[in-house]
Amino acid sequence: MQKAVLGLSLGLALLGTGGTIPAQEAEPLELGSELGLEPWMPLSVPQHQPRSLWEPAQWIGPQGHLQQGLQRLAQGRLIPWPVVSQGWQQHPWGMGFRVAALSSDKLIHYPDAPDLKLEPDALGELFFHFKGSYPWNWELRWAWARPWVSSYAGARLPRADVIFFDLSARRPVLVSQHWRWSLVGGVGGATFSFADERGIARDQTLWQFPLGAALEYRWDDDLWVVVEFRDQIVLGAGHGLENMHLLSLSVGLEYRFGGSRTSYWPWDHR
Repeated sequence: MQKAVLGLSLGLALLGTGGTIPAQEAEPLELGSELGLEPWMPLSVPQHQPRSLWEPAQWIGPQGHLQQGLQRLAQGRLIPWPVVSQGWQQHPWGMGFRVAALSSDKLIHYPDAPDLKLEPDALGELFFHFKGSYPWNWELRWAWARPWVSSYAGARLPRADVIFFDLSARRPVLVSQHWRWSLVGGVGGATFSFADERGIARDQTLWQFPLGAALEYRWDDDLWVVVEFRDQIVLGAGHGLENMHLLSLSVGLEYRFGGSRTSYWPWDHR
């Protein structure tokens, strides 16, 4: 009953005013003033100006690059640790290259003339790895260098071509998630092509036994960084050359591949 009376009163009021409700004049809303800004200020996110890389504050201070680097060094995190999800033996094959520094050694001994030697030079290596019975791994290697030939009297002769080819066994001795130390030993050949001080061309292939150690760092499951030290023991006595110890220190990259389908697509179990 009260609702009916209220509705009748509202209808009479509308008839008395011509059917319109007088609108109250509202004050304009200034959105900027509601946000604590001046009415003329644009409503946008302020853009920060890029800071110079060489600004001292970026390097010195509690949050500077130097301080953060020292903290990482103290925590053993200076080298990045990517996430690896597979074991060392997951991919059975690998291939890559290494660049090495090759030492010098005596090449020929003359009883009545100055001896000849190989001078230090760079050595390039290509290799292929394959997995054997756990924990053994195997490596086929081909390496090439072009060192100068010189006499101990100071005369320099034309460059020699030195080629190593061998098969090596690799036995891990210390293994962590990212690092692996291995001992290396193998057998192969070494070819020396050069001209002696009389201009006589020599081309000889000799037995060669590589011994050394390797350090591997897993950047991720497929890409490894390899550092290796080798002593290439060349048996030249009795063949007109000297027995040689040609030392090399190399660094390179290795790409690992092969294995089961789930090594690449863990969700596919076909």
